[in-house]
Amino acid sequence: MSPTIGIDFDLCLGEAWTLVPFILILEILLEKELAVPNISKSSRFLLTKGREIFYNKIAENEIKTGGTIFRPSMLKLLPTLIKLRQQGKIDHLFIYSNNKLRELIDACDHILAIILQKPPFSVKKGALINEKDQRIHTLTPRIHIDNPCRNSEILEGKFKEKTFRAIRTCLGENIRKSDLWFIDDTEHHTQLINDLQKQYITVEPYEIKIPNRKLAEMFIESFTIQAFAPNSSTSAIFLKIINIVLPGFIPTGKEPRPELIDKLTNTLDRTRPEGSGDLVPGWTPDHSNADLIKLQSALKPILLPNLTPISNILNSYKAPVGGKPISRRNRKRILRTRRKSRR
Repeated sequence: MSPTIGIDFDLCLGEAWTLVPFILILEILLEKELAVPNISKSSRFLLTKGREIFYNKIAENEIKTGGTIFRPSMLKLLPTLIKLRQQGKIDHLFIYSNNKLRELIDACDHILAIILQKPPFSVKKGALINEKDQRIHTLTPRIHIDNPCRNSEILEGKFKEKTFRAIRTCLGENIRKSDLWFIDDTEHHTQLINDLQKQYITVEPYEIKIPNRKLAEMFIESFTIQAFAPNSSTSAIFLKIINIVLPGFIPTGKEPRPELIDKLTNTLDRTRPEGSGDLVPGWTPDHSNADLIKLQSALKPILLPNLTPISNILNSYKAPVGGKPISRRNRKRILRTRRKSRR
């Protein structure tokens, strides 16, 4: 059986905390509105199209910054892992998270697929995953804390210890411990650590957050201005669900986009202060590269299965049969002796 790699979500694959209100709006509340039969075709089109534009803008920002929501080293590593999966050298690349919001994990995985299809990563669409939601995805399965396949794990407060037994149940395969590798930012999952030993890879928590203002800018620019004008049929749906999550965002219909961005930023800063102001800058290239090298080193048996370590080559060396190799000086002396004997 080929190796399987599991990845934790929060602070490991990325940090999506400031994205949560937009996922509640676009993936939960909007989906309920779109399920109503009498919604107009134009409103349905404008809102679903705007949602996908928003996700594409996030993807473009991730490429521009080298990674803000997503861990920069993961963005660099995943194309190689996906290629190995496509070749059958990796069985599964999956998410196993203690996050409760399944929709957040699914949406971020879809955004990740959008990112990886663009340069400089240029992963082919055929190497990614088409699912029933008609979206392209990257990692599967994507297991959140309340998935029924994790019922054997004990919930203590908000913490649930991850176990090999539950992971095997969630994958639906009788994998061996020696085939599983897991990447996480904590060492709290002691059972899994004991089972996997060196194949449990602990990484530095990734705590970079995308600022509220940047999210507000991308969100407002993704939808038509009518979606924020109070008297339109589209805004009747959209502003209602926005205010369920972000109460107080009340456009007049006369604001240009820059003013709408300011209004939404102020609302976000009030309701989600973690994303307000000047946030910690992203990782430096040196920081990201050091993190990538650590991951590559830990996954070396998967990434370089045919590479023989130099230490093994040295240990396996033996002198030629018959003694030590002949030196150049002695070789010349032997040749002179042979020539004389033939005369």
